[in-house]
Amino acid sequence: GGSLIGSSAVVRVETISDGGLPTRFVTPSILSVNESYVARVSVSNGYFWSPSTSSHAITPTNKAPSPPRDVFVNALSDTEIGVSWSLPMYSGGVPISGFTIQYDTDLLFDMMSVTVDNRDDVDIYSHVIENLDPSDSYYVRVMAHNSKGFSEPEMATSLLANIQTVELSLVSINEVVDFSETFILKLTNNGIAQSSNPLSIIATAIEVEDELNSLGLVASVVREDHSSVYDSSGIETHSFDMRYSINIVYLNAGEAFTVSIESSSSLGSIIAAVAM
Repeated sequence: GGSLIGSSAVVRVETISDGGLPTRFVTPSILSVNESYVARVSVSNGYFWSPSTSSHAITPTNKAPSPPRDVFVNALSDTEIGVSWSLPMYSGGVPISGFTIQYDTDLLFDMMSVTVDNRDDVDIYSHVIENLDPSDSYYVRVMAHNSKGFSEPEMATSLLANIQTVELSLVSINEVVDFSETFILKLTNNGIAQSSNPLSIIATAIEVEDELNSLGLVASVVREDHSSVYDSSGIETHSFDMRYSINIVYLNAGEAFTVSIESSSSLGSIIAAVAM
């Protein structure tokens, strides 16, 4: 590969301040596919700069685009769904040729799809899916594609979706915690009850998310470990304190959403509450 030498060795420098946003940037489109480049990042607290991170040399290459953004659906009638989305953040280096809308009654997405061509004069796209069964509920996702392939799919969120947030806290004041213990989440929406398989009390956010998605739910999970053994804040905390924030998107708005928890553990306190 090539090297960064001479009077223009630094392609771009970006200083991030006032809250740390943004946390990523894209180089100008002047890089050569015949050269290799190295990126490095330093952090400053206003007084000192940290050592720079190191990275392997990478050669620019065209690739599939990033997923479409702001993907929403809305019921237009008992047989029609409107879908809207915005252009991906990154085109992949080559023009976006179009978008594929997939829709299905389950998360397998092996049922139906439609292709929408890209247009140079449009930033926000829309499409109407017609002739749907009024007795079914549908999941919708959108992918962008160019000559290099398809983006990852972006799941659509209903403008009338019932988005529920569950705050889950697992706490113990005991010095010794049995990490083999498990818990089960029980969720009820519109009278329909669903239960997870047993989850470890130290399950990662991805593990909880995957379990809920396996139930056909659209969920995102954030885990924070406030256990004192890991907590260096100086504030007194419980010896074991695992907290999860779970967002669940129901495509049909529910009037009565409830959550409960069943546990085999000897933890001192397990709380699962719907955030208002």
